[in-house]
Amino acid sequence: MKSVAPLSTRLLVFLVITSAMVWANAQLPAQAPAPVALAITDTAALKAHEGRLVTVQGVVSRVGTSKSHLITFINFQGVKPGGFTAVVKSPALPEIERAAGSNLDAALPGRHATLTGNISLYKDIPQIEIKSADQISVRGSPGEAAAKRPR
Repeated sequence: MKSVAPLSTRLLVFLVITSAMVWANAQLPAQAPAPVALAITDTAALKAHEGRLVTVQGVVSRVGTSKSHLITFINFQGVKPGGFTAVVKSPALPEIERAAGSNLDAALPGRHATLTGNISLYKDIPQIEIKSADQISVRGSPGEAAAKRPR
């Protein structure tokens, strides 16, 4: 006849094994969620993704600065007023401009930009705050996108 461990011993073994599994899981690096790709012109979808990580892309139409010079705005072709905008706050601006190779007014208009970041709403307008250079990639030369557009 086999002897069976008492219930308290089996419960203790179960708790030790479960604790070890929980601890092992906690040691794994957290995986960042993959960004959702959205059309930069789809304001409703951008608003619906508030707080989520997204990637958008488009041709920069204009770069502007607030009166206080604390915020730089990046606007895109095909986006209606009140649609999407990207913002760079002054503490992040030097890093972004170093990566761009020049000030954003000169470096971005007419170029194709891809942005990744969390969508937030400012006065019901979706935006991505660019906090570091790895959130934005730019390709092409100024005016290149306009030259390729069918007329």
